[in-house]
Amino acid sequence: MYSDFLDSVKGRLFAYRKRKKRVFEFWWSEKLQSKKSASPKLNQQFQNELIKQMETYQRKGPFTGALMVEMQFWAGSRNSPEVHTLAKHYLDLLQKPVPGIALKRSRILVRDDAQIEFLSCSYNARIAEDGLRLRARRLSDFFEDLELYTDLANGNVGSRFEFEDERDDQHEQMRRESSIEHYFDFCKHKGAYSARFGKETAENMELIWKRDAQEAVLSNRRLQLRTVASLLRPRYGRLRKHPEFQSIFAATSRMVRSVYERPFISVDFGARAVKKGESAEFRERVRQGLMKAKGRTLLLYPLLAPCGITVLYLPPRDASKIDLDNLVRESIIPAVHEILQPPATPRDFLLQVNRGKSDPHLAEMLERYKGAPKFHITGYQVFALPRMSEDPANGNVRPVLHGGDMWQTTWEVLDSALNNWEDSDPEE
Repeated sequence: MYSDFLDSVKGRLFAYRKRKKRVFEFWWSEKLQSKKSASPKLNQQFQNELIKQMETYQRKGPFTGALMVEMQFWAGSRNSPEVHTLAKHYLDLLQKPVPGIALKRSRILVRDDAQIEFLSCSYNARIAEDGLRLRARRLSDFFEDLELYTDLANGNVGSRFEFEDERDDQHEQMRRESSIEHYFDFCKHKGAYSARFGKETAENMELIWKRDAQEAVLSNRRLQLRTVASLLRPRYGRLRKHPEFQSIFAATSRMVRSVYERPFISVDFGARAVKKGESAEFRERVRQGLMKAKGRTLLLYPLLAPCGITVLYLPPRDASKIDLDNLVRESIIPAVHEILQPPATPRDFLLQVNRGKSDPHLAEMLERYKGAPKFHITGYQVFALPRMSEDPANGNVRPVLHGGDMWQTTWEVLDSALNNWEDSDPEE
């Protein structure tokens, strides 16, 4: 009887609301700092406010077990630190108290970096001030929300619920395909266009169409909610211990992985550094992998549109856990900056098109973006894949370059969808 209630619409809604209450959220509205620029006074202020927020949530100690952590930064200065340098500093402040903080325990919100097995960090340049939004939750709770989304979309919980992202997906897909077709069509007839309107105008139009086509290609690579659920299901699926479902979960996860293992979608960097002295070797594999990717997908280079990165991390079989932020920050993002050189801001792209000529509308846009932060990568997320029997012993690291609209993170997309379902009075 109790099991029947848990599987009902009312039971699933009750469990969803219970999970929402376990999410920890914290806002910080002071100057952003990296590790190098950190002020002891601001560090103390951050941790004191964090501890007060924990008291509000009646949280008496740090999280235990696997976590999902999301940090969203917004910056009011063009010289603000980039997203990957910010993340390291604030992740450290979640752990050990800095000098001057009166706390009886050795850790604040997170015991250890290795607990964070799904990390999402993004930069929002639309707000003209410094700030941070932090959210933390059990990774198992995040997966339960993914399962709820999938069940609702499949009609396994009451009547099938049509989410907005599904309704818009077909129209958006047609628009993306149209942008790519327009670019290649323009390239075929560029000579005629140049003869009619001039070479410089034709080159500017090519840049505009190419940027639109790049945005379309990169948008298609974003991991959908169902995709993330399939990748995590072998570890978190409720029926994972039943042999028949175990094999189904593994087969589905392998199929999804195979899509993102295609060379035109991702790059295989091989195993992460485990032993002393392997870091330099791994960094070189990252550089060489990105160089090959650049030569293989000419449409995307030079990059004209901001981008985000999702890193699929398959842990080694016997190695200790790793700080996911270090994996991305020390090797991957610096190499992306160096080799792929994504544009810093929309202003940089507009300057390429303008080429010194004065246009009042363009000048207004340039002025609007003048103070925008010099971010190259708007955000990244990295999560550990569950290991399966046939996986390589040393694991691997595989980044997926995708659209830069990272202010709508995976967590936010999921929240928006489930909140719409909740607001629709599903019990009626």
